[in-house]
Amino acid sequence: MPTSPTQIKSAPVYDTKSLVVESEYAGAHLTWPLAAGGVVDLLESFKDGHLLHPKYVLELCENANEIFDAEETVRDIPLAETDTITIVGDLHGQLSDLLSIFKLNAIPGPGNFYLFNGDFVDRGERGSTAYGTVRYARTFAPRC
Repeated sequence: MPTSPTQIKSAPVYDTKSLVVESEYAGAHLTWPLAAGGVVDLLESFKDGHLLHPKYVLELCENANEIFDAEETVRDIPLAETDTITIVGDLHGQLSDLLSIFKLNAIPGPGNFYLFNGDFVDRGERGSTAYGTVRYARTFAPRC
């Protein structure tokens, strides 16, 4: 039994390499490491109403957990004068709002930081998709 929260780490639940993406799957196909084009493809796929294949959901969770497990709960975000930061508060699971924010301010990346201020999946029809999108963006751009 762990004696402190720092001893608790995420563990993979499935062997994602053994999961097969069916040929009829019409959603986004993710590859690792992620590239900016993959983020755009994912967002377009979500806008078109496609769900993410379970294999990719599990891979996304595993990759994001590696990042989250390695960092503190509260962290500094050092910014250069030329960097931008977008503070997003209370998405409430509204995927369309998140997609609009990314369209207006670009996806997270070097020099383009985001701070999500809670309540991003507490309700909303596409809350899990909004949450997955935030995790995906964080996996693509870990410093952002």
